[in-house]
Amino acid sequence: MFGTSTVILGSETDDQLFEALKIVLASFGATVKEKNYNVVGSQEISVWEANINSKKIRIYSETYEGLSIKGSTELVNKIQAKVAEQVAI
Repeated sequence: MFGTSTVILGSETDDQLFEALKIVLASFGATVKEKNYNVVGSQEISVWEANINSKKIRIYSETYEGLSIKGSTELVNKIQAKVAEQVAI
């Protein structure tokens, strides 16, 4: 059994990265369950919770921190690799 991991994919302002992540999540059949948006001081934080084959992942977009995903290590690593491939296209 794998633990959980958080991976920073890149800049929270990178539109190409966001599009690549959307394409990858769609290819995994992800369904978004929840979306939160908060402003804390000078930071904007958006959180999405998605379900992929009954596994939950969280996607964070946070000012100064970047675009990241958190979930099972195995799934996070697969998503990260696919996003990197998609960005390279």
